[in-house]
Parts: sequence; structure tokens; C-alpha cells
Amino acid sequence: MPAICIEEVCLPARAAEPQPGLWEIHKTIEGGGTSTVRPTRTRCVTAAQVSQFAQMASHEVTVGPATCQNLDLHQTETGMTWTTQCPTLPVRIAASYVVDSPQHYIWTFRRDIIVAGHVLATSTVTIDGRRIGECPK
Repeated sequence: MPAICIEEVCLPARAAEPQPGLWEIHKTIEGGGTSTVRPTRTRCVTAAQVSQFAQMASHEVTVGPATCQNLDLHQTETGMTWTTQCPTLPVRIAASYVVDSPQHYIWTFRRDIIVAGHVLATSTVTIDGRRIGECPK
């Protein structure tokens, strides 16, 4: 299965595509007993950028060097789930995305920090994107 590389980490290719236009992006980070909602952003997505959906949706999430490997890939009609294991780092990522319509997607990244085979910390990043119209001219 083809992959898309982001900041030295390869992610599986997309299963479904969002529609070009103006998107509102909501990002929530949970971990250590706290939840942080980042300021909502808008982003104009062109037809050319739709083909790079995985990079667009997760450009802020860095999980490790190129030695990380994607495992347990499961593709559906609307999205994909997978696990990323990093042998040179104590990190395991469980990730998924769903494009439930051309106007909406959700990405979820759960990052476990592992030392001596035990999970010491977990954090989850959720990115929720909604198309809100056409891009400004």
C-alpha cells in the first residue's frame, strides 16, 4: 500500500478525499489529565492539495524519525486505521482518520510513551475538519 511521508514519518495513503474549499480546523489535545482546545483555524484547500490530504490534515503531528514503521493497516470506504511503532524511540502511535463526507473529516492520534515495556504517558490529538464554503478569491 502506498504511503505519504510527513516530517520524516510515513503515513498510509488516504482512503477517501475531502472536497476543495475553505475548511475550519479544530484541534484538541488530551493527556496528563488535561484537555487543551487549540484556536480554530481556517485553511483554503485547492484541488491539487486534496491529493495530499494526509499531509494537510496531520502536518502538525510529528511522531519520530524515518525508522518508524506503520503496522496493522486497515482501510475502509471512509478512512483508515493503523499503528506506528518507532524502534529507536519509546513511542507507539495508534492513528485513524474518517472522511464521513466530502465536507467533514476526523483524525485521531493516540501517542503512548513506553519505557521498559510499560506505558508511562498517553496523549491524544483529535483534528476535526469541516468545509465551510468556497475559498476567498
